[in-house]
Formats: sequence, structure tokens, C-alpha cells
Amino acid sequence: MAKEGRSLSLMTGKEGEIKVIGKLLEKGFEVYIPVVDVGADCIIKISTGEYKEIQIKTRKKTDAYFFDVSDVQPNENLFILCYILTEPDDIWIIPSMDLKHLATQVKSGKKTKWRLTFGKRGSEKRKLFEKYRNNFALLKGSASS
Repeated sequence: MAKEGRSLSLMTGKEGEIKVIGKLLEKGFEVYIPVVDVGADCIIKISTGEYKEIQIKTRKKTDAYFFDVSDVQPNENLFILCYILTEPDDIWIIPSMDLKHLATQVKSGKKTKWRLTFGKRGSEKRKLFEKYRNNFALLKGSASS
């Protein structure tokens, strides 16, 4: 049963990656997909010639309004794109440098990860993230908001 759950989770993640990458292409970004999973799900090239690393986090259920981000050292060129499959029109573009202000650190075994808690639509918690919703301009400019 555990293996089946992990397989479904991997499929959900891949589905989100494909949809988000499609949206990036739609927005005119040059998207590069690494052959090996090295942490970034894709890399984009912006008009200045710079590259931005993108980590895509996907949730399937609408009752789970949080995203866990593991093994991340916030830096100017790394962005976390959060996507809920049941809310297909919204992608939250979070500069990794903003994780310190938006996320809480939680322990999972020996590892510590960042947890972004969005809350339900219309909640006060969700309003904190509104400036990141579909804000693709963050990817084109400086990483910090």
C-alpha cells in the first residue's frame, strides 16, 4: 500500500510539473528540463540571459493547502512554483529568498524542511500569498520581492 501511495504522489508531482512547464512556455520563457533530478525541476532563461532554477510543488487535494520544500538553500536564482491541480488557473511564484518570511521550518525525521501553508481560498492566510499568485514578473526581474 505504501508503494502505491508513493507512486500516486510521484504521478501527481509529474502532472503538476508538466502543467506548470506548459504555462511557462505559454508565457514565453525558454524552459530547459534536466535529464537528472538534481533538485531543480526546470531551468528558465530570461531576457537578460540569466538562468533561474525552478522547483515545482504540486498538491492534488484541495484540503491540503500546504507545500513542503526540502533540501533547499534559498538563493536569488531559485524559485518555488506551487500548484494545486484543482485550482488550475493559479500558480504561486515564490522567490526562495522569501521562504524565511513565508514558511515555517518543520522537522521530518532527521531532515528539516520549509512548509508553506496557504490556507483555503478567501482565508487570511491565503491573502498573504496573493502577491505571488500568477506573478510571472518575479521570474523576469530580481528574485526578492
